[in-house]
Amino acid sequence: MPDHPAIAGNEPTTVDSHSDILASGQPATTQDGLECRLVRESGRDTWFVTNRTGGPLQELAVPRASSVDVRRVVVNAEPVPWGEDDEQVTAQLEQPLRPGQGTIVVVHYR
Repeated sequence: MPDHPAIAGNEPTTVDSHSDILASGQPATTQDGLECRLVRESGRDTWFVTNRTGGPLQELAVPRASSVDVRRVVVNAEPVPWGEDDEQVTAQLEQPLRPGQGTIVVVHYR
């Protein structure tokens, strides 16, 4: 069975921002060291994120879909505190994301 294009085993390319991942639809590593893959579905965005930075992360910021309200944010199937601005949603992680470790962030929209 073929891989879903959003999670296929392609080597990620390096991009300037998460927004470039939205534009390309391909797995990529952002300049801030996060390897990301996005699956966009009706009413939610699912981000597969791997920490490629040199240290642990306590929060993850992902771009928000424009002109829709965020309803909730879930990390590894658990609701988490979050904040937002016009461009991104920031999930507060309960446990730090160590270098090389991955997680799934799902942003649900109204």
